[in-house]
Parts: sequence; C-alpha cells; structure tokens
Amino acid sequence: MIVVPALPKIEISPEAYRAIWAFVVGAKGSEISGLGEVEVAGDSSILVTEHLYFFKQRGSAGHTDLDMDDVGTTITDAMRNGRRSEDFRFWFHSHPDSVFYSHTDEKTIESLLEFMPFVVAACFNSDGSRYARRSR
Repeated sequence: MIVVPALPKIEISPEAYRAIWAFVVGAKGSEISGLGEVEVAGDSSILVTEHLYFFKQRGSAGHTDLDMDDVGTTITDAMRNGRRSEDFRFWFHSHPDSVFYSHTDEKTIESLLEFMPFVVAACFNSDGSRYARRSR
C-alpha cells in the first residue's frame, strides 16, 4: 500500500492578495517578484500573511533581477522590528502571459530551499490566474 500525504492547504490573506495583485498589474507586462511571511497552523495549512516585501528590481517580460542590497536591508530591518526569520517562506513572482514554473523558477526555489526548511512559491498573472505550491 502506498500512502500519499495530503497536500497542505495554502491560503493567501485578502490583504496580501490585493497588494500582490496591484504590484502585478502595475508591472504592465514585466515580471516582478518579492518575499512574504507565512503562518503554519496545527493542521499544516499555510496562511500567507499581509507581511509582504517588495524590493527594488528590474523586470522584463521574461526575467526579474532583485536588488540584493535592498533585499538584505529590507529583511534586516524587518527582523529588527520584531519579524521572525523563520516566517520568511513565501516567494511570489509574476509571468506576463501564463502561470507556470519555468526552469529559472525551479532553480530559484531550489536556491531558497538551501536556507529555508520549506518554500511556498506562487506565480501570478495580470489576467487573474495564480498558482501556488509548497516545496519540501
């Protein structure tokens, strides 16, 4: 008998969804990305909270480059203000035409897993499509 564990429920708070949606629509066809915080409930369901971090970045229709100095400063400031590093588990990004995980996205997720026990990755599109999954 093969036992397949249930997939965790992933919920994005309304505040987080509105903020991401505004960022995606405002990008006007360019990819964007950012990080956010999650809370894990006793039943292993995951809530993406309203604590999102949008960084300086340069985007195109097929790529986004984050300003890593801004990432470091933003995360450090958040932790100085009481945020917990273990809650930074949400990576979001957009694709202008469809939602899927490209080879580059998969490499990004693998890189994040080097210092996070799990990652919730989400892809959004300006037509309202979205997809999220937990890795590891």
